[in-house]
Amino acid sequence: MNENISELSDIIMLEDDNGSELEVQFLGEIDFENKSYIVCLPNYEDEDQDEVLILRIDGDEDQGEYYASVDDERVISEVFDIFMAENTDLYELEGEE
Repeated sequence: MNENISELSDIIMLEDDNGSELEVQFLGEIDFENKSYIVCLPNYEDEDQDEVLILRIDGDEDQGEYYASVDDERVISEVFDIFMAENTDLYELEGEE
């Protein structure tokens, strides 16, 4: 697991390119196709929204570590499937087939 993530509490504050902030609960980290991804649950004010957010961990020595959105639906689906398989006893998330 990434050192920076393991030191964090379960709550992460994300900021997009426009400066909008979103508080998320960190659920786990998944390695897939030589890249690392985090799986988070956004903390929306409307508690009826239950969607998982999957972000790729990117970065370099100059920029440091940051999280990037994932646009590839296949990657999102496969990362979520791996997460579900590894965590079925910890989380009751919808989306299992």
